[in-house]
Amino acid sequence: MLDHLKVSSSPLNTFNCRAMLPSGSVEIFNTNLVLLSFLGHLEECSLSN
Repeated sequence: MLDHLKVSSSPLNTFNCRAMLPSGSVEIFNTNLVLLSFLGHLEECSLSN
């Protein structure tokens, strides 16, 4: 799902993501890979600072 995302450290790093939901696009801020693993249709993710 996140092949393009290269993470070499802890899965607790936070990410900012855009997800496509049936109701439209939504931004998800400061989430982590544990949570992201339950979500589908992610358009893009980037590490938060």
